[in-house]
Amino acid sequence: MEEDALKNLINSMGIAERRYFSIWSRASGGGERYQKLFKELIRGDDKQDPENADPIARHYLYKQILNCLRAFHNGRTPEMVFRSRLDEIEILSARGLYSLAKRQLKKLIKHAEELDAFPYLQLARQWERRLLKRLPGKNRLLSLETFRREELEWKRKQEQENNLQYLNDRMYLENQILPGRFDSASTLMESLPATSENLDTFEAKIMFHFVQAFFHQQHKQADKSFIHFESIIKLWQAHPHRIKNYPHRFALSVADYLANCHQVENYEPFPSLLNQVRKIEYPDTDSETRARRSFFNLELLFHMNKGNWDLAESLVEEKGQEITEGDKLIPHALKISFCLNFAIIYFFREKYSESLGWINTVINEPQSDDRPDLLRFCVFLRCILQIELGETELFTYLLQSAKRNYKTWIQRSEFAKILIKLLESCANQPVAERKTSATLFLKKLEIIIQKNPVQETGFREMKLWSQSMAEGKPISELLKLEKIRKSEYNPSEP
Repeated sequence: MEEDALKNLINSMGIAERRYFSIWSRASGGGERYQKLFKELIRGDDKQDPENADPIARHYLYKQILNCLRAFHNGRTPEMVFRSRLDEIEILSARGLYSLAKRQLKKLIKHAEELDAFPYLQLARQWERRLLKRLPGKNRLLSLETFRREELEWKRKQEQENNLQYLNDRMYLENQILPGRFDSASTLMESLPATSENLDTFEAKIMFHFVQAFFHQQHKQADKSFIHFESIIKLWQAHPHRIKNYPHRFALSVADYLANCHQVENYEPFPSLLNQVRKIEYPDTDSETRARRSFFNLELLFHMNKGNWDLAESLVEEKGQEITEGDKLIPHALKISFCLNFAIIYFFREKYSESLGWINTVINEPQSDDRPDLLRFCVFLRCILQIELGETELFTYLLQSAKRNYKTWIQRSEFAKILIKLLESCANQPVAERKTSATLFLKKLEIIIQKNPVQETGFREMKLWSQSMAEGKPISELLKLEKIRKSEYNPSEP
């Protein structure tokens, strides 16, 4: 076993899993020695240096944790239930209790047929064949022929699903290895059926639409992806028993769909779907935490884009700190996204100190190279916040630092040039005299947008800030007017 295997396994455990292990190990006679090693690895206690512990003890603890996790998550997914029933059938059959084994087998087959779980149906069928030879019955030959016909049909349907799964996996991996290269993906798409109507199973139809949605997403065709993400949700809603069996998968499908709705600026489906996923019963606390975290972000985006800034701020005050600091398993990229959205909400509400706190959190987090534009936006938003808070000396230092760090971007970006000029002007002017500088910035910004409609990160925030100065209105008032204009444009909106 690799040195870090035990430590990595423990670090991957949620709070509920660690608590359960402590109880489980005491109940199963795990011994104080192993519980002590477990606690030392959680704490990273250098004094005892658990990495130098007896390798046999480490290996034993590793196996014990896996056994504990197996018990903790028992029944969490249909697949776990199937495997558990198969184990029971084997145990009963080994003791010659064939009637009891057959009873368990019927339950397994009924459940697996409801979900088209072909691999488990095939395993169950092997046991049916064995029991056919062990138990008396008049129509055993007839049953054998029925078994054969059903197996061929299962095989055909499973092959259909396997082909679509292969296509999905191939496109996904090629996109990771050769991002932006679509020749192979386009060729693979030619093997897809024209529609999902002739596909036989739920899984095959879901995979068909997911492959289509993924392909269009990679081609920046969010409107075409929307059609397929919407079809996926309709399929799930037409099969409520599948939502009950796979709540985490349904939640992921809803998250994909609502994220796509956000891309195409269609927020109508948000309230009903968010309400539906709130009612889902998850198999364990960690799964529920991950789902709630994901939908918290989507709910926040919904309120922000619908102009419900009071509700957005209330949501941040209620759950923001808990999600970003209390949730130790939160993905780093998602934490950055949360903190930035919180900062923007407080910025629009003109609560500049609160906004600065969240911006500093983003800037001080370890950064990846995936979205350099987000960090750059945070750096310049921090400069604006320093102006609003009257910290002129600190602003001057931060702006000079930003100009050094983003020299290349400033040289090639017209937006960057006019933004820096506006910041320098506003820092040296009283609030009442910033109107002229802001008006000039807005005029130049419109020219830039006419030349290139693709807006850089931060366009909207900087435009609203300068518009507030130019018109002498608070940002909150401008946002209310923006919401009114949107509702007048679309009378169906509440």
